[in-house]
Amino acid sequence: MKAIVQIWIFISAGLLLLGYFYSSITISTIALITAVLAYRQYKKV
Repeated sequence: MKAIVQIWIFISAGLLLLGYFYSSITISTIALITAVLAYRQYKKV
């Protein structure tokens, strides 16, 4: 279960970097949402 959460964190970090690189607010927003979801899953474990 923790491996899945780590993958979520990795994906959200990658999306955040993409959003920063392309100056895209949409990608950055999706990244923040996935980061919050990953954090909530991490607290459940």
